[in-house]
Amino acid sequence: MNAIMKLALVTAFLCAGISAYAADAKLAAATTVEKALSCELPKGKYKTVQKALATLGTKAKDEVYTLSTPINVFGLQVTQINISNDDVEIYISNIPGAKLDEVGKAAKLQPLAGDYQLDTKHGQLRAAIRDHNVVSLSCTVKK
Repeated sequence: MNAIMKLALVTAFLCAGISAYAADAKLAAATTVEKALSCELPKGKYKTVQKALATLGTKAKDEVYTLSTPINVFGLQVTQINISNDDVEIYISNIPGAKLDEVGKAAKLQPLAGDYQLDTKHGQLRAAIRDHNVVSLSCTVKK
């Protein structure tokens, strides 16, 4: 085997390894964001979620992150996420086209005063209609 072929093989193996690493990093990042939106992350993970969103290649404007590839939260396709960390960590997924009762059922929330809500181990998960009649699923982290 000549030197050029060896170099080509080594390059191919390195590229495959880098691609696999990038895919693993994106999968881990998507899992982190999904857990935040599902209210499964404890308090103090805001920076971790920000880094995960950056790993996913989101475009951020005023704490609103847009994903080029949707992630699944309770089986629902999510492409727009709001996060904030003023006095409390809040993670919100906006789900255009979804119906409030569908989101409530998918997340196994309890009906409450026209919305849906559930207290979780780490906070409160709530489905509600927000701006422009878009359904949102929000997690307010408390613990």
